Amino acid sequence: MYARRQVSNGMNLFPKKTKGLSLLETVIYIFISVLIIIVISEIFVNQSTLGQKRTSQSDLDISAGAGIETIKAAIQGASTVVPSRSFGGTAYTSDEDTLILEIPSIDGSGNLVLGSYDYMVFFIDPSDATLLKATTDSAAGSARPENTRIISSFVSSVEFRYNKASVAASTAIDATVTTAKTLGTGTFSAKSHAKVNLRNKQ
Repeated sequence: MYARRQVSNGMNLFPKKTKGLSLLETVIYIFISVLIIIVISEIFVNQSTLGQKRTSQSDLDISAGAGIETIKAAIQGASTVVPSRSFGGTAYTSDEDTLILEIPSIDGSGNLVLGSYDYMVFFIDPSDATLLKATTDSAAGSARPENTRIISSFVSSVEFRYNKASVAASTAIDATVTTAKTLGTGTFSAKSHAKVNLRNKQ
């Protein structure tokens, strides 16, 4: 008879089979995996929403500020507030949300043209109340561009307050532009304000 050969390196030539996951372990593994995916998705959604909120607030701040800066520059250069005037066949009246200004004309070098005046009106677009616009009606020979342009968007309100009972006698104007935007269930807003003197008041 032959003697049974011994394995000298101590290795088992017939290792035991590895035991697989039980049904309970598989269920627990799936549950934990799903939970992790939900948490990661929630973090992603929250970060995305936060980014949208920051972008919206920045847009509102910029829009309100741009509107006020344009209005401020026009008031500072104006000679008087005009009670009412027609622009392109549309009649406007200076009141709490509309402002008409008479502004000395300028030549190509930016110098004032004596005795010549341009007119500018700031108003809410009647077809889109979120837009604040400005229309310029320039005198013949004036270098000031004649146009209608949007100076602020996302507008929720515009307010002009005059320091005199008669708008034509006003020497200073308080102007406020408020912007707002709804995102999801929240509403974000921004406000820009300036009190401006008419430097060329006559």
